Amino acid sequence: MHWATFMDISTLLAHHIRCQNISIWLPLTPEKQVAIAIMKLATPSIFCYIANQLAMGKSTVRDVIQEVCLAI
Repeated sequence: MHWATFMDISTLLAHHIRCQNISIWLPLTPEKQVAIAIMKLATPSIFCYIANQLAMGKSTVRDVIQEVCLAI
């Protein structure tokens, strides 16, 4: 995927998937959320693999993918 296409998708979805900063952790950027969803949709990877690659929790990855797919 070209960088411009990725940024267009991220920009279009940004106001639908933006997280609030309600904890001590910084929220995931819309670009990172879209990247996680694209990684899952483009490969037959399971949540555990993606979570390990990105040093995140499985439930976080699952929630991000679900939120981005619903926004699409």
